[in-house]
Amino acid sequence: MRIVIDTNIWISAIITEGRISKWLKDVCENKDIIIILSTSILSEIKAVLQNDNRNRRKKKKRKCFTEEHIKKFEELLNKATFEIVESKSIDGLDIYIRDEDDIHIIEAAIIGKADVLISGDKDFEEVQSSLFKIMKPSEF
Repeated sequence: MRIVIDTNIWISAIITEGRISKWLKDVCENKDIIIILSTSILSEIKAVLQNDNRNRRKKKKRKCFTEEHIKKFEELLNKATFEIVESKSIDGLDIYIRDEDDIHIIEAAIIGKADVLISGDKDFEEVQSSLFKIMKPSEF
């Protein structure tokens, strides 16, 4: 099975010990699952972990990530079977998502021929696609 995991799931699992981090660890250890990572998803995760992102609502940098978080991400990747696809816009894409910043996640699912896109983001609840299923981690 081929899956794309939204950035919010990666970050949540990296910074908080709990059911999401356990779920992602189990997914990474399952050799029947290929995790599709796009260059834009990797860039987004890297930006967050290096504190290069800005909180859009408060217009200030977040300062909550440490070297330990980066190491945890690397450990997850070392356990996973994954494929990296080049991020690119898809002309004529007929899929609507309210937050256009998330379109690259949908494009990764299409380019990577994912069976499932995993996200906890409510914006994905309204997305309609016959190309892949959209699920929350608890549904997968």
